[in-house]
Amino acid sequence: MGLKIIIPIGTDKGITEEAYVRITHYALSKNGHVNLQLELFLNKAASQSPLPLYSGFESKASNQMVSNNHSFMLTKDVVTVVNKQRMIEKYDITGVAVHTEETYDEEVTSTVSDIASLESVNVFEFCYNSLKVRLEGVFGAGNIIND
Repeated sequence: MGLKIIIPIGTDKGITEEAYVRITHYALSKNGHVNLQLELFLNKAASQSPLPLYSGFESKASNQMVSNNHSFMLTKDVVTVVNKQRMIEKYDITGVAVHTEETYDEEVTSTVSDIASLESVNVFEFCYNSLKVRLEGVFGAGNIIND
């Protein structure tokens, strides 16, 4: 599973129109932080190279626009109603200020972690979709395809 960038990009291995990006490591913390470690290759074939690492041939490529990490937060907004009090200053008919306390409800929106959102989805597809959105922001919509 990976993503293909189908426009020409420059890498330290040369220019390619079929750059291949894959996720090599997934890390999810309880606070909703997701960190993905990425690898970039000239193409999908280079990502499947059988050459051992000690051969001196490094099949991975690099590009400044494709970082080695992609991080995002799994959050949701929660709206709660909070009962508050405030002082109101009113004036009686003689012009004397009278202070009274008033109770009112206020909606408060809080952003909280939401790792439960991953319970009913394929975590790999979810993470690749997040990465795809980020890469489309860099290289343009339609220039990143699932592979």
